[in-house]
Amino acid sequence: MTGATTLGNTLNVTGAGTFSSSLSAGATTLASASITGAATVGTTLGVTGATTLSGTSAHGGAATFSSTVNVTGATSLTSLTASGTSTLTTLTTTSAATFSGTVTIPSSAGLNKVLTSDANGNATWTYGTSGVSKPTATATISISDKYVFYDGAADGTLTLPAATNNAGKEIVIKNRTSKVVTVIRAGSTETIFVDSTVGSVTTFTIGSEASNNWVKLVSDGSNWVVFRALF
Repeated sequence: MTGATTLGNTLNVTGAGTFSSSLSAGATTLASASITGAATVGTTLGVTGATTLSGTSAHGGAATFSSTVNVTGATSLTSLTASGTSTLTTLTTTSAATFSGTVTIPSSAGLNKVLTSDANGNATWTYGTSGVSKPTATATISISDKYVFYDGAADGTLTLPAATNNAGKEIVIKNRTSKVVTVIRAGSTETIFVDSTVGSVTTFTIGSEASNNWVKLVSDGSNWVVFRALF
């Protein structure tokens, strides 16, 4: 068709169809359509099957897709509403982004962790530094604790949290009594590294004298490492 053509009824194209100029029609079913010029859809365009766009798709208004949309090239969306689950391999927003619902970042997440940024703006989950506990008897230290003050009226035992997968986590234990505090490892495989002479141990004690009533431990991702200990 090289000139203007008016079709009063339905146009069914079962093979490839190429339109070099504008096509205006009523109800139209296209099994295969190749459009090399501008195409204007004056009303709703309903896509019920899978759609593949190999070039740029620009939407000036809201766009609703009831089925799969595969985009292999650049896509500009002025307004995007996703009512179901959406998976984006890479998402870059150049302006403000607003989330009215829950945002979940599961990678490396853990109870009481906070997001920490590096110099490039990359965020990772790490533990905060404000957790404080004051056990008065035998207890298990929480991974969220930063400072542990022992205030028991008798000797006590404190079990460390897991060092595995918690690299960089610091715990400072202070014995504020005249009693003896025994610190033991978590589980049956982790150890507590003291120094090259003592090596790794599974338990140690904290006394009451000033030179030996506190200890700082840091996880190397697998075991706890002592930074201060005279025992």
